[in-house]
Amino acid sequence: MRSSSSAFFFFSAAAGTSAWYARMADFRACSNRAFINSTQKRPRIIAAHTIQNIAVRLYRLIISLNADALKRVSSFRSCSEYDTIWFRRFQNMINVLFVTPVTEDRKQEFENMDGFSFVFKAAADVTEDDVKEADAILGNLPLSLIEKAPNLKWIQLNSAGANTYKDIRSDIILTNASGAYGEAISEHMLGCVLMVLKNLARYLEMQKSHDWENLGSVNTLSITKVLSVGMGDIGTSFAKKMNALGAEVCGVRRSIHDKPDYVKELYTMEDLDRILPEFDVVALSLPETEETVHLFDAKKLSLMKEGSILVNVGRGSAIVTEDLIDAAKTGKFEGVCLDVTEQEPLPKNSPLWNIDRVYITPHISGRFNAAVTYDRVLSIFKENLEHFRDGETMINVVDKRLGY
Repeated sequence: MRSSSSAFFFFSAAAGTSAWYARMADFRACSNRAFINSTQKRPRIIAAHTIQNIAVRLYRLIISLNADALKRVSSFRSCSEYDTIWFRRFQNMINVLFVTPVTEDRKQEFENMDGFSFVFKAAADVTEDDVKEADAILGNLPLSLIEKAPNLKWIQLNSAGANTYKDIRSDIILTNASGAYGEAISEHMLGCVLMVLKNLARYLEMQKSHDWENLGSVNTLSITKVLSVGMGDIGTSFAKKMNALGAEVCGVRRSIHDKPDYVKELYTMEDLDRILPEFDVVALSLPETEETVHLFDAKKLSLMKEGSILVNVGRGSAIVTEDLIDAAKTGKFEGVCLDVTEQEPLPKNSPLWNIDRVYITPHISGRFNAAVTYDRVLSIFKENLEHFRDGETMINVVDKRLGY
């Protein structure tokens, strides 16, 4: 009899403790409303994560001893219901929907961060119910799903390009992964230029037919004039590499102030018609904006130097496809290297596939094919998660008016 009374007393005390924690959760949820960040409109998490974690773990230990007894004594919800409703409120968790591919070890790094409740899902598997609970989304989802996310306060893209998302709700913070792709994509650009300059693609074709023939003279970078159109992370990385290898490099960007040492001259878009005939290599790494769509039309392509090289790794929309087809068919270019096209995938019946000296890769210069790119994207995620949680200024915030 004594043992049963003791058990009843213990579980009654446990139930009282659980009810106290639930009330404290309500109190904390209410009091946190006073800590709303006026610019980002979300709760700020104060520096009590460790204490909270200990308290919650103790509470969950009590719950696990006898959930059924607690339910009978205190009329409490089941443990699973508690986890999804009260536990998050007690912790003041930020609900994060993580739709970027992530390895198990990296997933653990994120789950160990204080103040967050993560849901990891492939983007293709995300449902409307998933986004309804999200305070933040890490990765790129269709706009049709984002529109169904009433609690959403922040989207962190895994891409540098953000133009698709520029019309999302004004109260949603939009950040991108600019700075993660420059090294990998600029190396791809460098490889394209060297492939054309040294006739490597043509020699590979000759190998297939077992032809042993010298194709004659080639150029070197030391006598090559390069124009990097777009001087963001990618264009800047490319300019640095070309300069280091001896090329004369100029850049095109919105502002010509504060010229870096690795470029000889800076120009604006308004200068393009005047300067295009001077350059042996024209490399595009532009975002998609009203200013850049169809920037390179028949006129600009005609102004380019005979025997020049055109590289595009930014957005396919920067070049008018039909105009490029017409210009390339004339043999004007020594090489055209496209990692992006106006329509993707490029239709199988596109003439671009069969034009001599047009080289196409299927938008693979970036992505996560390089480990360093993947690591940098996840580092940006972690840094911005901490800033978001602590109410600090975030990095890579996109200007929605400009689209980058």
